[in-house]
Amino acid sequence: MKTLIKNVEMVDAEGSRFGKVLIEDGKIKKVYKEKGNVKSEYDQEIDGQGYLLMPGFIDMHCHLRDPGFEYKETMETGMQAALKGGFTTLVAMANTNPLMDEAALVKANLDKAEALKLCNLIQVAALTKEFNDSNLVEVQSLGTADQCLFQRRGFNCESRHYGSRAKGFNRT
Repeated sequence: MKTLIKNVEMVDAEGSRFGKVLIEDGKIKKVYKEKGNVKSEYDQEIDGQGYLLMPGFIDMHCHLRDPGFEYKETMETGMQAALKGGFTTLVAMANTNPLMDEAALVKANLDKAEALKLCNLIQVAALTKEFNDSNLVEVQSLGTADQCLFQRRGFNCESRHYGSRAKGFNRT
């Protein structure tokens, strides 16, 4: 299915301008200038007058509560709510149950997000086992799970112990 959105104000890092956007099967295929001639055929036309079209936003700190706290929110309901607000990429914190402190848990959440096909997910991992003060997680194994963000749930990493051991991680 091809849809043309016309008369829409497009806002991105380059600024704001009016134009047209051709969407095919849910993906942007071509962006036209305001007076640009659309030679492609399309199935549906939408008048975007009064609307803004922007790139998807990134939520750098969200709690999807999945696994372990699904009675509060599931990954699916959290992602659906994010999309309603224009957020297409979510950075989910590690404080789930079980805690995201092992590669298999991180991979399971990334796989679940991929299967939902709603938002892009960046799953933060715990820097220390169970957010304690001394046991650094297996940084190397988490790195192989497409993971590169770590947290200590609101606690500073004041000990040089964390930095010196974690900085040995080098993703190739």
